[in-house]
Amino acid sequence: MAQPADRAGKVVSRSVLIVVIVISSLGIMATLLYGAMTQDSLRYSSTCMDVRIAGSLPPLPRPEFEGADAQYSFVELCAAHGTSRAGSLQMAASLIPFLVGGLTCLVLLLLAVQMLRGRPFGLGVAISMFAVAAVAIAAGVARPGIQARAEELLVASAGLPTAWGNGHPAWLLPDSPDWASSDWPLIMIGLLIALGGWLVLRARQLRLDQEGTI
Repeated sequence: MAQPADRAGKVVSRSVLIVVIVISSLGIMATLLYGAMTQDSLRYSSTCMDVRIAGSLPPLPRPEFEGADAQYSFVELCAAHGTSRAGSLQMAASLIPFLVGGLTCLVLLLLAVQMLRGRPFGLGVAISMFAVAAVAIAAGVARPGIQARAEELLVASAGLPTAWGNGHPAWLLPDSPDWASSDWPLIMIGLLIALGGWLVLRARQLRLDQEGTI
């Protein structure tokens, strides 16, 4: 009675692993495709920045409704990809999520292939997972800074003021990210992958300890 159950369990396990391999492969192709499509469609990068005005606000048109008000407190700047450093940085920032997604799918594909072949997870698998985790965490921390640097370059290339003085009644406020503005979904993905790498190392060590006791 146990043999048919064991065979059924192996068939189900192999089927699940094959599905994971197919989905991971499709995920890698999807990240490449959508990343390329995103960069092709976004020929121009745009960003909105707050405006600070010294003194009282200038006269602004008001909507013709009782109690209504209107505020104009930001500007939108655009830059063409490939024609400026700002555009290149914004393009890189938009590619980061696709890069992390593709690497995550690659890790899943590697794990599923190893399990399907019946081979134990080696040190190379753990190192690969830690490397992908480091990339994801670094990307989550660096992405807001890259976007902020692109804003600074946009303002500088347009010759717009970023501080009060020199006869400027208004100036722009580029983004100044801190740790709280990090891309936390990317960081969480990196931490989960790092946890998976640690579990692989622990499983490998347990297997070596069992082999040493035999």
